[in-house]
Amino acid sequence: VTALSEVPISKIVTPAVKQRDLHSKSAWLAHAPETHLSKSAEKLQEVAKDEIAKDQGRWVLKPNAGSFGRAVQLITDPKQIALPNSEEWLLQRYVEEIVDGEYRTIIAGSEVIGTYKRLPQDGFK
Repeated sequence: VTALSEVPISKIVTPAVKQRDLHSKSAWLAHAPETHLSKSAEKLQEVAKDEIAKDQGRWVLKPNAGSFGRAVQLITDPKQIALPNSEEWLLQRYVEEIVDGEYRTIIAGSEVIGTYKRLPQDGFK
């Protein structure tokens, strides 16, 4: 078995970083609450400052790809926004109803192979 990192880039049809981006949260923004994407904490702080001032709303900050709930933060003050790395981060309007759970459907090819209800964990990490 050869590690992916050892395969010459010319042999890879879609590089791993592009594959990750194709399946990241930003690929689904048309189906999500208001969302802002950036690598800049300052840019996201500016958005949060304007939006929180408008409606006292809450926002969620999360990595664009691969978090599995890790590093997700509830934002009520723009000063809370600090990005721990240079990856893209999403600042997304908090949806109150999420506490009731959401349904996720798994599709392989064009076949629906399952649906499950995802319930949030207690609190944000």
